Amino acid sequence: QVFPYLLVRSLKPKSQTASFLIAGFIFVSVLFCFQGIFFDHMHLVLKSKGFSKRFSKLT
Repeated sequence: QVFPYLLVRSLKPKSQTASFLIAGFIFVSVLFCFQGIFFDHMHLVLKSKGFSKRFSKLT
């Protein structure tokens, strides 16, 4: 959990949006690393929140 923080710090994003996108990218990368029950659970969560269209493009 320290590495993503250092990565964001080193890049020094100019805005909250940039840092959010970086965190989101890291989060998605972690999801792909841990495919399975957790991945399916997150897919259901995203689908219930209306992100199914965006999420389907990533998978």
